[in-house]
Amino acid sequence: MANEKVVNLFSSEPVPALNEVNESLVSVLKRALELAESGSLQSFIGTGWTNDGFRFSVYDHSKHTNFYEMLGALEFLKDEYKERMQDDNI
Repeated sequence: MANEKVVNLFSSEPVPALNEVNESLVSVLKRALELAESGSLQSFIGTGWTNDGFRFSVYDHSKHTNFYEMLGALEFLKDEYKERMQDDNI
């Protein structure tokens, strides 16, 4: 059910209500969990927003000791995220 009080200026897709399950997010997190459980994913940094407006951040780097590799990965993700969001909102 879309939230009728929110107008999305950049897409014809309805804006999901804040308490609806974000299936795309669930899929991404399940895939990350599969990689961690298989031993492939050795470190993780994640952030997002909760439905009540609070920032959620989580990280574990206990198996990854190269601080600069993680910072580089964050910088790459930041740039990729900005580029994709700008492209999606044109």
